[in-house]
Amino acid sequence: MVEIQTLKIEKGEEPDHVRKWSLGIEKEVAEYEEITQDVRKTVKNPREEASREAKWEEEKAEEENRKQRYEEELKFEEAKMQIKRDFEKKMEEDRNKSVKESGAKLPKLTITKFQGTHLDWLRFWSQFDTEIDQAAITQVAKFAHLKELLVPKVRSAIDGLPYNTEGYERAKAILTAKYGKPSEVANAHIQRIIALPTVQGSQPAKVHDFYGKLATNVQALDTMRKIKEINGYVRVTLDKLPGIRADLVRLDDNWHEWAFPHFRVSETGRSISVREGCVLIALAQDTELQIVVLLEAARSVMEDTIHQSVAKSTNSYY
Repeated sequence: MVEIQTLKIEKGEEPDHVRKWSLGIEKEVAEYEEITQDVRKTVKNPREEASREAKWEEEKAEEENRKQRYEEELKFEEAKMQIKRDFEKKMEEDRNKSVKESGAKLPKLTITKFQGTHLDWLRFWSQFDTEIDQAAITQVAKFAHLKELLVPKVRSAIDGLPYNTEGYERAKAILTAKYGKPSEVANAHIQRIIALPTVQGSQPAKVHDFYGKLATNVQALDTMRKIKEINGYVRVTLDKLPGIRADLVRLDDNWHEWAFPHFRVSETGRSISVREGCVLIALAQDTELQIVVLLEAARSVMEDTIHQSVAKSTNSYY
């Protein structure tokens, strides 16, 4: 452009004329470029529009696929839940049917009223929990049963509670705190064992009564997993049976290691242990029965000795 302007001036054209010519040329070039740009836009826009439409269609198809998959998963989960509900309903119906059939066959159990002592707690609460607290009845009905099964002096502690679910739960908490603390219940049974009277002689009736009271409290402690707490009283308890103590310990050199579970009387007809045999000797009124039991106990001792010898020989071999 500059070269052309220089040539025009050299040919003698006026500078103003050359300047106007240059401005005109620049204007025409600008108009041409503007037209060219519009043409380019016109050609480019349909391509971009087509690309945008294709992308939108693709996104729309993907969204439809996601929606379809979600609906299918939702239907599958609903079907699973329905199958589970049907199964649980069938199980509940079968369980209720079984309970009704059992109830029709078995006589209704009677729960003796709770006397308000730690010694009576384990017996009462195990029965109440099984028969009433776990029964398929309302909490209010359970509360009514609970009140009916308490002697007046115990019931007075919960009479002021509201007759609803909250009242029932509070009543159980109050009774458990007052009578059902494991340490207090265990101590009551331990004290009952310690307080057993000394039985003079070997009268079967008195020995059997002694054993019955001892067994009741030992079983309660065993149920509570507190039996180890009284094993130290075994020798003291044996000393309360001076008339039969020698018979109880003479067939077992390790009687010093006895624990309370060793005081068992067999009534099943099976082979009896040494300790069980000794107890039966003390309780047997018939002389022939004493002899039979003594022979059975002696046989048990011999078998134990043989087994121990074999075990020692095997261990020394290896």
